[in-house]
Amino acid sequence: MKKIFLMLTVILSNAMFAQDDLFNNIFPEKSFDYASLISSKTFEGIDNEGYKKVVERGAILGAVGDNYTRWQLDFTSVKKDSQNPYIYNVTGNTKIGNGNFVPFTGTFELIESKVYKKPKSKNFVIDGIKGKAKFKVHLDMDKKAKNAGSFDGEFTSKYILTNDNHLLYDGMGFVSDSFNNNYFTGHFTDYKTKKQIPANFGDYRIPNSGDLDIGVAEFSPNEKYLKNGWENYNQ
Repeated sequence: MKKIFLMLTVILSNAMFAQDDLFNNIFPEKSFDYASLISSKTFEGIDNEGYKKVVERGAILGAVGDNYTRWQLDFTSVKKDSQNPYIYNVTGNTKIGNGNFVPFTGTFELIESKVYKKPKSKNFVIDGIKGKAKFKVHLDMDKKAKNAGSFDGEFTSKYILTNDNHLLYDGMGFVSDSFNNNYFTGHFTDYKTKKQIPANFGDYRIPNSGDLDIGVAEFSPNEKYLKNGWENYNQ
């Protein structure tokens, strides 16, 4: 039994070290500004042949609850906090299902930022290196709004750190069917009832969306969920 435990410990340790060997941690660095990764309306798309073009990001795709009610949101302002360089103060508008758009405020707190090491050829580009950042997120809807609540969870953004130390939204492979970025996984808490339900959003695809997304080349909502705010999605 002890031998088995020792073997498992060694295997897990090796796996952890192997994963760490793929990345360089740049999290402590305070000078980088991640705001544009969250709020930029366009990005530089790079196809599989290396050709570049400016791409419109389009609307954020989101869903809440087990019935995948449509969740729409748009960030109107994302600013680095003047006191804490790891905090980003955000404002925007959001809509759940067939309700009305209401304002929200909140924070994105940077908790991790890593870049791939260059020997891994698929993880870097000529003028930079790929990486990803993770944030702890809290968003508060206007408390006066009907059925309002708050959102809490984790947001992951894939980026490219350029050779001159700028962060760009990672648009590599944007032509592929599975392309996605800026994904949030968490939950929504109703202010009045305190009930919590799953809440997820992303660019181009929604994480943890079960059978909601039946699209192949791009996101397309399943017909059985159309009544949950998706009626006009394809129009």
